[in-house]
Formats: sequence, structure tokens, C-alpha cells
Amino acid sequence: MSPTALRAVVLDHATLAAWRRARAANASAPLHLDGAIELPCDTANAEALTSALSQLRRTLRSSGPVILGLPTTSAIVSTLSPLIPAPKRAALAVQFELQQQLPFELMDAAWHYQPLARTNGTASAPVLAAAVRRSLLEERLRCCQRAGMAVSAVSLGALADLNVWKFLHDAPSAAILHALAPQAAEWIVWAEGRVHVTPVFSASADAFSQELALSWETLRAEHPHATVHVLGSDELAGTAQDILRRAEASVERLIVPVTPVAGQPIDTMTALGLALQGAGAAAVPINLVALRQEEARVQRLRRLALWTSGICGALTIGLLLGGMLQLRHERVVVLQALEERQRRYQALRPEIRSALQDQEQLEERLRQLDQLINESAGLTRLLAQVAEALPQTVWLTKIEWSKTSTLPGAARGGHLIEGVLEGRARSFQDATQLLERLKTVPGMMAVRSISATPTIDAATGKEFIAFAVQLQQALQPMTDR
Repeated sequence: MSPTALRAVVLDHATLAAWRRARAANASAPLHLDGAIELPCDTANAEALTSALSQLRRTLRSSGPVILGLPTTSAIVSTLSPLIPAPKRAALAVQFELQQQLPFELMDAAWHYQPLARTNGTASAPVLAAAVRRSLLEERLRCCQRAGMAVSAVSLGALADLNVWKFLHDAPSAAILHALAPQAAEWIVWAEGRVHVTPVFSASADAFSQELALSWETLRAEHPHATVHVLGSDELAGTAQDILRRAEASVERLIVPVTPVAGQPIDTMTALGLALQGAGAAAVPINLVALRQEEARVQRLRRLALWTSGICGALTIGLLLGGMLQLRHERVVVLQALEERQRRYQALRPEIRSALQDQEQLEERLRQLDQLINESAGLTRLLAQVAEALPQTVWLTKIEWSKTSTLPGAARGGHLIEGVLEGRARSFQDATQLLERLKTVPGMMAVRSISATPTIDAATGKEFIAFAVQLQQALQPMTDR
């Protein structure tokens, strides 16, 4: 795409592979183009551009994605040397350096970069960066969309020319002049791993000749042995060659031999360079919509993730509902079985129901007797333990026992019993000895003295100690009878 015309060629992978094999065998076979066309168009007019793109698509009969090329004059191309501390931060480093070259904010630009050389372990490596105003790019993409053309990449004309030269030569440097119009041309210089693109234009032919000769003098001062490769139509390239020869430049015509096709444009070099990028054979594949495509890919992945999450959620809800329905069905079956058993039980004869009731009463009585036996044996064992703990000088006058509550965590039938022992002792030491012995009784949970009062025996006249002791012990049922 130039300001005044559209040029397009169709090049498939098979054709390019066959031409490469022929060149590898040192055969001079021309490159076959599947189609080519040139249409005059004012590309600044959106309606005219859309109409020309539609005509181009119908003429070439191509429905696949295309590589769109923009004029280099509408973009900024620069070789940068950013400091890249880590490969993951390369884009940030390039953004910082590129912003210094742009007359507008980077957020308003569509940009892309490609490394021109390996870093070899260093933190600084030259990269080629290109940027164009986002509004201009969006306008061109909308025109292509309205024309029914899918755009897979967007590059620049000068970089397409460089890709053609790199495709034909293996030299480490090049000086390319593309004659664009009678008073317009652009230099593409590849040297020392860096790319420089410099436009040359003027309002008159004489002024253009002087500007072109002056630009060559500047280039020759930096690269004295450079050979200029000229691109363009025969008329424009011939004029540029004459100007450079008068300036004592070494000039060669850069031509890719192609098979003539109907409608082939006069200047196919730039379009061929874009076609090489579409075929994956470009040395500098700058794509100004790469970030846009990456964002679109991320959005597609997010939508896919949302759809997948939604489907998984729906399947989970379906499984849960299925499980709930299955559980409800099982409960209904159990309830029906219970209702059937109840109906059958109600249908039994009164004699059988009475026998069942008598059996239940008998079982309850047996349980009570068993509990009574267990508790009586426990009480007897407790009294025997208390009797063994009595000193010779202590005797009991009263014993009271009461069952209070069920022990927490105890086996069935285990209870906590409380008792009060009242008696007499000859001295306080004897009463204290009783308390100490009771505390050592197995299963005794608490022993507390309630009272200890000196008293005179009315019959003998001797003094004794009247005491009262409170006991708490766990009463466990008997396991062996």
C-alpha cells in the first residue's frame, strides 16, 4: 500500500519451496507468482480504499488472510539498544527506549520489535522497533474488514524491501534505495547489525536530485565501500541510478526474476517482501498487530475458560441434582417399606400384640433386676472397703448412702453415689487416720470431713470425738457374676 496505489501479489509456500530448491542447485529459475495486481487509489480516502480492496480481493480470488503493508512515511522505524536485564523484561525495556523516539504517547501507538542480533550473554542487544499511530492502523484495518479481507500481519514497506534483499543475499550489510515516486525515495541501510530508514523527497526534480546526492554523500562518509541496490519501477529506478552514478556511487539494480502474470504491477518488490513474511521467510518479521492479536488470543482463552467453567459448573449442578433425586428416591423406598411394616404390624391379631407387650414388660423387669443386682454388689463391696479402712479405735454409729447421677463417659449402669459416715473416735488423730485411709480406697473420688466435736460419754464419763465424714465414690456395675 502506497499513498497513490495498491499493489498485491499471491505467493504460496509450495512455489517458494520449489524456487529455493532451484537456487540451491544453482539453477536460474524465475519465481512463479500465483497472482499480481496494481490498482490506483487514494489510500487516505477510506471509502476509496475500501472499494479498491474489494476489487483487489475479487480480482485475485484469494480468501485467505493477507499481510498488509503501510507506507514507511506514516511510521517511525528505529534501531534501539535497550538494557535488558532479563528476557521477560525485554518488552518493557524496548517500550522505554521507543517512547523517546515517538512524538506521541506510546499508548496511542501500535508497535512491535524484533532483535537484530543475539545478546551473547550481554544485557544490551540491538532491536529493530517500528511504531505507527493506532488511529491510522485501526482505520486501515476497518477498511480491510469492510472489504472482506482478513489481516494476519501488518508491516512496513521499507522492511518488506529489506526482507527481499535479505532473502536474496547473505551479506552482513546493504544499502538499498527504493524509488517511490519521481520526487520521493527512501534509504534502507543495514550495517553492523543495525537498520536505518531515511526518506528523501522534494517538491521539484532538481531539488530531489540534490537531496538524493547529498544523502548519498552522508551515507558514503559512514560506509565508503557500500554498493547501492536500487528498487522501483524501470523509469524511477533508472532516474535514481543516473543521479547516484553522477555522484560516483556504485549502483546495482535489485530485481527478483518472476514469471510474468496478467495484471502484474510494475513494482512488485514491496508486495513480494510482504508475501515472504506471510510465507515465514522474512528476516525481519515486524508485525504491528502482534500485540493486538495476543490480546485477542488472551480474550479468546478467557472466554473459553469462562465457557469451560460454566459447563463444568452446570455439570456439577446436574450431578448434585441427580444425586439429590436419587437420595430422595431411596428415602421414599425406605419410607414405603416402613409404612408396609407398620401396616402389617397393625394387621396382627390382638393376642400377638398382647404377647409382644408382655415380652417387653418382662424384658424391662429383667433389666431392672440385673441393675439392682449390679448396684447391690457394688454397695456391698463399698461397705467392705469402708470396714477395712476403720482403725481399731474408731467405730461407726450411722451410714447414709444416696445415688446422685450417672457418671459422664462411664459404662451403662455406672453411677456416682454419695455417703455420710457418722461415728466416734478416741482422739482427733484416730479420726484423721480414718480420713487418710478412706482416701486410699480404690474408686474413692472425694473424702471430706464435715465435723469433729469433742464429747463426754454419759455412761463412762470418758471423752471421745464425734465426727461426720462425707464420701463420693463411683459405683460401677459388675461385669462378672
